[in-house]
Amino acid sequence: MGEKAKVIETQIGGCFLFSSPIHEDSRGSFREWYVSDSLFDFTIKQGNFSISNAGVLRGMHFSIGGESQAKVVICVAGEVQDVLIDLRPDSPSFKAIFSINLSPTTGHSLLVAPGVAHGFLSLKKGSAVIYLTSEKYNPVAERSLNAQDPLVKGVWSSEGFTRSQKDQEAPFFDDLSFDW
Repeated sequence: MGEKAKVIETQIGGCFLFSSPIHEDSRGSFREWYVSDSLFDFTIKQGNFSISNAGVLRGMHFSIGGESQAKVVICVAGEVQDVLIDLRPDSPSFKAIFSINLSPTTGHSLLVAPGVAHGFLSLKKGSAVIYLTSEKYNPVAERSLNAQDPLVKGVWSSEGFTRSQKDQEAPFFDDLSFDW
């Protein structure tokens, strides 16, 4: 296990891709998917786990204010297209988009900065995603961007997804309130 995980900064400030080697032997496989680092160290306050059918799109969710969540995201079964968009008005990467496919075999996980919208499209039945957050869920701080907004609509690898009622009713970018 001599290889170390690589931390790669995305085009969105404060968001990082972890690329860690997968070590396989007769028992199966092992990998480190999160190690704290001075660039992104945070205290884990909550862990979330979702399982999605193929074609389910969850997001684009973000939070604001002092209780805004950073997230570390990993796909442990199936495959998802994970998408980030920077919605921090004062950020040099405002409106920048990052998209990557995550699965147990890619060796990738993501750190999502507070104020950056996160969503994913399940590409396979039974796609399981785990994410650790720096703050507990607070519905007052939670916001959503409609995944059909022109800013991100063309990013998704397919159309005709299944979304929650709440995600379908999420505002478009021009209707977002940036009351940070």
